Amino acid sequence: MKIDQMISELEKIVEKLEQEDLSIDEAMDLYKKGIEIYKELVVLLNEAKVQVHDVYAQAQQLMEGVD
Repeated sequence: MKIDQMISELEKIVEKLEQEDLSIDEAMDLYKKGIEIYKELVVLLNEAKVQVHDVYAQAQQLMEGVD
């Protein structure tokens, strides 16, 4: 699942959790699913952060070589 899809899925889960007609079991299942998606999302975002830093460092090296 892509980052955008994961965020969208989390938003849907929050909307469902905000409904008052959920049973405790349904709410707990949604909460658990949301936590799992959140964990995966944090990993993907950290990986993306590292990639951005790497690209930035490479660009800086190229710019230093141009001078």
